Amino acid sequence: MHKFITASLGLLLTATAFSQFAVGYISYTFTDPNRNNRQIGCEIFYPSTVAGESAPAADGTFPVIVFGHGFVMGYDAYENLWNDFVPEGYIMAFATTEGGLAPSHENFGLDLRFIVNNINLLHEQQSSVLFGHVAPERAIAGHSMGGGATWLAASGSSSVNCIVGLAPAETNPSAVAAAASVTAPALVLSGSADAVTPPAQHHSPIYAGTASNCKSFVNIIEGSHCYFANSGSLCDFGEFNPGSMSRETQQSIANSYMMPFFEHYLKGVEAALEEFITVINSSPETEFTSTCLFVGQSEIQSGDWTIYPNPFRDSFVISGNDADAPELKLVHASGALVPFRIERLDSRRMRIIPEQVIAGMYFLYSSDATEPVILMCGQ
Repeated sequence: MHKFITASLGLLLTATAFSQFAVGYISYTFTDPNRNNRQIGCEIFYPSTVAGESAPAADGTFPVIVFGHGFVMGYDAYENLWNDFVPEGYIMAFATTEGGLAPSHENFGLDLRFIVNNINLLHEQQSSVLFGHVAPERAIAGHSMGGGATWLAASGSSSVNCIVGLAPAETNPSAVAAAASVTAPALVLSGSADAVTPPAQHHSPIYAGTASNCKSFVNIIEGSHCYFANSGSLCDFGEFNPGSMSRETQQSIANSYMMPFFEHYLKGVEAALEEFITVINSSPETEFTSTCLFVGQSEIQSGDWTIYPNPFRDSFVISGNDADAPELKLVHASGALVPFRIERLDSRRMRIIPEQVIAGMYFLYSSDATEPVILMCGQ
């Protein structure tokens, strides 16, 4: 992806910019009465005043990320995730079911759904260390098998604010088919060198089938399947030829996208979308596509010019004074230069008609502005 620098966007400066909390943890077992009292084991990590098992929870309420592990992988393979997100004010609940050699994808998806729908029990139980500390906002996320199960879970839940898949795998029943019933904002992170779940057969079809109006796909160039998790799991033995990107770098890139995504959809931080865009612009290691209309305005001001509509579909209009129009350049977020023609509407307005329009983010550069204007196409 071409590297853009948009200084005006800046970085998100919030109270969560630095780690605030220690990491406490508990083991908990949910019981699903609708599946013969199925026992759903769960390891829960939460913001606490001191680190350790059953440590006192920190003051406040915290949104929940329910996470599904990969095939023959345990929750402990994802210590990198809870060490990054819990200190920033998130509860992470890791399902421990279906860890064997013949897992039921269907049951795993139902387990994730049950946890996300019922974790409020810990908020209501006075004996729970999380009594009074569980916020109503929920996300489901997962890696590999757990990524596909995330789509299975989200297709039947109205309790989900957003979902994230790390190299999500096609499942049985089909995560691709379930995606047609998923409307929550979705983020898919894929490694181009994934040798376990090739993107073309797994990540991309799941993303394409997702019915959400806001979904984003991040291709991490030379990223691997197993490097979303820590080393030492059985996953590493199944990926004989990982990509050239280091595990540390891949995890850092993935978290740089996930953090503002969760900040916006789980904490309601509007400025987090600016950070998300900043990450897109400044990450040459990724290729990005999205249907999200990050800029929710009907028009944008750029100097003496007004640009509308934004988002656009087939074309947009630039309106200004009678002076000569600036020289323009239109670039898709993929880095591709987009040819266009200009249709003069009158002395003050001209319509910009791209030759080929695809959904996603565009950058409009002009000779009289130091920074590009960000446009979105919801095509």
